[in-house]
Amino acid sequence: MKNLIPNNSPSSDGLLLAIVHDMRALLRNSLVRAQLLERSIGAGAAGSEQLPEIIAADKKIERFLGRLADYANAAQLIALPPIPLDAALQTALTQFPSRPVDLAPARGGTRLVPIEFSRVFAELIDNALKFSGNAPVSVRTASSGSQVAVTVRDGGIGVDPGEEERVFEPLVRLHSGDEYPGFGLGLAICRRIADAAGAKIRISPDPDGGTLAKVIFPALPEFPA
Repeated sequence: MKNLIPNNSPSSDGLLLAIVHDMRALLRNSLVRAQLLERSIGAGAAGSEQLPEIIAADKKIERFLGRLADYANAAQLIALPPIPLDAALQTALTQFPSRPVDLAPARGGTRLVPIEFSRVFAELIDNALKFSGNAPVSVRTASSGSQVAVTVRDGGIGVDPGEEERVFEPLVRLHSGDEYPGFGLGLAICRRIADAAGAKIRISPDPDGGTLAKVIFPALPEFPA
């Protein structure tokens, strides 16, 4: 799957969005026709047993196209005021009301970050929950001067040494979709947002088992008094 999305430039992003737009139009037409046909022939008619599978496949492709659009748009930060780091973390956690995530009080939580980092943290937490099963997931912040780091730790299957950068490549999956759902775009989206904001994001094996996902916000510039 490597290099199926060849580069990260505005022109390639525009091309990808145009392709997604046209494919979505065709897909919606197919989905509507399949749904109408399902209602018209009813359950039990010859061939009707295939229609739910066709509709489910169309919906999965629609979700995939949505993720491709998210990837193409990820490098364009929204022109909105930044939000406090702790608010971005709390917003991310609201997407997982049924899964406990251990979030310690944010050190450096008054640091302002682009609003898109709510999504970055949500993607990282979702990834941690997906691969950790029932193992605990924790989120911690640490500050050193004006540099702040957020670490999402899980006790899941981990990442093999040497694969730490490969997981950020778009459409790369280290495990089959039958094992873990997804399209191989979540971490690629996170990396593009972080790059656009001047932050860094890293994935590494946890020495105690599992995975560490770390977002590092650079030191704020100092101005003379």
